[in-house]
Amino acid sequence: MRFTPAAVLALCSASVLACHHTPPPSGPPVAATPSGRLEGTVTYRQRMALPPGSVIHLTLADTAPGGRRWTQVITTTGENVPIHFSIPFDAALLRPDSTYFAIASIQTGGRIAFASPAWMPALGPGAPASLELMLRVPDPLVGTWARPTPSQASRTEGIELTPQGQLVLVNICSMRGVSWGRSGDTLTLATNTEHYPDPLTLRAAMHAVDDTGLVIEKGGGYFVGHWSRQPLDRPLRDDCTR
Repeated sequence: MRFTPAAVLALCSASVLACHHTPPPSGPPVAATPSGRLEGTVTYRQRMALPPGSVIHLTLADTAPGGRRWTQVITTTGENVPIHFSIPFDAALLRPDSTYFAIASIQTGGRIAFASPAWMPALGPGAPASLELMLRVPDPLVGTWARPTPSQASRTEGIELTPQGQLVLVNICSMRGVSWGRSGDTLTLATNTEHYPDPLTLRAAMHAVDDTGLVIEKGGGYFVGHWSRQPLDRPLRDDCTR
């Protein structure tokens, strides 16, 4: 892995290894001035070819709330892993008190086929000398699930379950998503609100987790009901941010 300029290696704090469970950043992607580049490879252990037209999404991020992030998108043309990446970033925007991590995912046929299981240290102390992002096949629950809003059938709301365990709510304005997890047929969803920041955890029974739907049963509170998988190429509009 190569950094330009080399001075960015000293920018991150010594606490980088203690931050690997930090939630993904909420700040918008930044149009980078390529004064620096984060380079490495993305791969996976499964012995299977990567179909041409697969899309690799890469992110370099400051995981502090509202932190900056830079992205790169690679569309494959027949090559297989490991695949080299080079994420451009503006070194002048790096903050000496921030930690920088990287993640990646590979989409094939409109689904997330492989994804980083966690954010990996990418810049500063604790970052590996050569950055290799090892992806895994994600849980079948990973993705966006949608349904008509119960009180307004003309609107659609959604829950996005990320490979890194973050819960994102779309058009559900009364609460905010925090995290998700599963143990067998038990789905755990954690949410909070602006006035009550401590997470409220719901443990719900679920079944019918496949390409046609997700059914959340007792214990799921507001989330009880039938959810349909939302294709990646049709993102939901979130009116809560307007």
